[in-house]
Amino acid sequence: MISQQELTPSKSVSLITVLAILYFFFNSLGLPEGPLYTTFLTPFFYWYLVKAGAKNVIGFFLLALLPIAIIHWFVGVNLYYYVKSSILYGTVYLFVYAFYVFVKRNNIETVIGQIALLNFAITILALGLYFTPLKEWVWHVKKITIEILDVSRLKLFTYEPSYYSTLLVPIVMYYSIGFFMKKYSLRSTLFISIMIFLPLVLSFSLGVISAFLFAVGTTVLFFFKKLFKRRRIFYPLVFASCLFILLGLVLFVFFPDNLLFLRIEDLFEGKDHSAKGRTIEAWKLSWQMAQYTSSIFGCGIGQIKIVGEEIIRVFYHYQFDDIPIIRVPSAIGETLATFGIFGLALRIGVEIWLFFKTKVYLNVLQFALFSYIFLYQFTGSYLTNVAEYVIWVLAFYTGFKDFHVSSIKSYSKV
Repeated sequence: MISQQELTPSKSVSLITVLAILYFFFNSLGLPEGPLYTTFLTPFFYWYLVKAGAKNVIGFFLLALLPIAIIHWFVGVNLYYYVKSSILYGTVYLFVYAFYVFVKRNNIETVIGQIALLNFAITILALGLYFTPLKEWVWHVKKITIEILDVSRLKLFTYEPSYYSTLLVPIVMYYSIGFFMKKYSLRSTLFISIMIFLPLVLSFSLGVISAFLFAVGTTVLFFFKKLFKRRRIFYPLVFASCLFILLGLVLFVFFPDNLLFLRIEDLFEGKDHSAKGRTIEAWKLSWQMAQYTSSIFGCGIGQIKIVGEEIIRVFYHYQFDDIPIIRVPSAIGETLATFGIFGLALRIGVEIWLFFKTKVYLNVLQFALFSYIFLYQFTGSYLTNVAEYVIWVLAFYTGFKDFHVSSIKSYSKV
């Protein structure tokens, strides 16, 4: 039997667990693209922070917002969109602050285990619904490249597969790095592998999967000497690598026109609209929007809705009926457009400062999460994406004691 403790330290279900389930599975269910149920729960998060002893909760946000707001006021902005978007930023701030306090006060690993098991159960249900008229409830069917049409990708109850796969990242990374750090039995390893990788693969989000592989590879190289002191790690990793190469060869020889290879081919040939739109084109158009008012401080909060009409809609020839809302599908790009060079430099500077402040380089899981989200911000996401900020918080969370480099030494002879 697979030990429950190997998956999650506790079976308890609390209000926090219920909120975690809401955040992960149902946050956008039944809502138009944009608003989330956690947005409507902002008063609760404020109450939670006050009860936890946090002071000047709103004051910190206003203090950070005021200087740039004054600059943008003199540059010239649409006040309605500026205030509306600033309020949205405030709701995201309160959610992220509340999540930070939660992980400091509770066992986040318990929640990760509970969500992982529930997600796997719902994924199995989704596989059954694939062959029914209810398929579109949990599967996203849409053209993703010029040559690949009507691909079914798992999204569960979120609005798109890439957002769902971003939600999955902390879970997949926790157990993936756990294979290096913890003593899972062979049976548990096989079950956990299926539990975490099956939903990610079914989402078919190459951006997320590529960033994940990059993060794991970077982490293994960074901690190579310490990790490979543990002989039990070396042989499974070699076996997994050989199996991965063998699978690639089988696909190449017997199934050369498989969906994965076709999309990778389109990516290198520049036919993948999603990849180009989230990277080169996003950065290029963001720079144009920043220059529209101020290359140093950007066009201002919420102003992409206005400036984008003249830049993004014209560039892509978007019709309003097809694309009613204009946005930049890249967190780095949106930062540049909204806050200019100053904002982009501040963002990267804070990330690097927190990397050293929280000693990310001494924790294998933190390093992997940081590597993933640092890269992914260049290739996707957006400024109010709570799923991205959850990963940032976990990357700087110092409570993953079992993943500290000092834990590797304890089992160096295993």
